[in-house]
Amino acid sequence: MQHRFFFLAALLATLVSACGGGSSSTATRPVSNKIKHVVIIMQENRSFDSYFGTYPGVDGIAMRDGQPVACVPSGKSGPCVRPYHDPADRNAGGPHTEADAAADINSGKMDGFIDQAEKRRGTPCQGDNDPSCAARLAKR
Repeated sequence: MQHRFFFLAALLATLVSACGGGSSSTATRPVSNKIKHVVIIMQENRSFDSYFGTYPGVDGIAMRDGQPVACVPSGKSGPCVRPYHDPADRNAGGPHTEADAAADINSGKMDGFIDQAEKRRGTPCQGDNDPSCAARLAKR
């Protein structure tokens, strides 16, 4: 039985290779605009738009009269959260426990991130790099 299988596989491979694409009649042209630089941005807890979406002239977050028109639904925080720059954001990211990740994912709806970030924001003094901890650190 195995011999038949291998014979048929070899026969099929031979037929497929014999019917190969052959040479193309169109000649390849040299590329006139070669890539000069590739930039890779590694982002944890941020999207491309959170970094660059509001830059002038960038096709990022859609704006109307200087206000974002994008709306991210948030069940607990309200009907909608619009993207904006928050100078009070300490870049703490969201909570990283398994339960918090499950709340972010929200049974596949992928809409728990805002609520989790708001939950984290309410906690005092996120760590030594948090500017709101400066008074506590000065007492050390």
